[in-house]
Amino acid sequence: TTKDNRNDKIDAEITLCDARSGAKIATLPKHEGTVRKIVFSPDGKLIVSGGTYPYLYLDEQQSNLRIWDFDSKQLIAALPKDPGGVTDLAISRDGKTLATTHVDGNPLGFDEECDVRLWDLETKQERTKIHLKGRVGNLVFSPDGRTLLVILGYIDPLKGQNVMAHKNVLKVLDASSGAEQKSLL
Repeated sequence: TTKDNRNDKIDAEITLCDARSGAKIATLPKHEGTVRKIVFSPDGKLIVSGGTYPYLYLDEQQSNLRIWDFDSKQLIAALPKDPGGVTDLAISRDGKTLATTHVDGNPLGFDEECDVRLWDLETKQERTKIHLKGRVGNLVFSPDGRTLLVILGYIDPLKGQNVMAHKNVLKVLDASSGAEQKSLL
């Protein structure tokens, strides 16, 4: 769970709970800004949290990606901040690659362009950046980790319907290079 303090400088608190009992396991140290997504590495040793900072000023927003050690509950790395908010995260099955989505200027995703970034989790360095037309809804690695599925489109709560930002709504990317393999409707 996350807890936001609603003020000019929002900081999230990440609480880890036992999935079966609901009992609180630990609270991670302060996460600057909001948290939009949290994922565990497949081996359970890392937690990656992603969000936006600061939340209230759209033109000043930066991504906020943090990597935590599960056992010690300590911050291992804060990845470089970039313009825009993080909207999704995925870790490959081998635990070597982190995929992130960044929407510049609007954390709710009402933009028509975004970036998918692939990070090396060992070195904590960005390997590649893929600029796409449309708003990324979800990232999913294939079981072998060689392919990344990127779902484009968004739900506009004002219209209450699924609005496709671009004709192609599913991109199949090479998870190493980011090269597009297919575009599907």
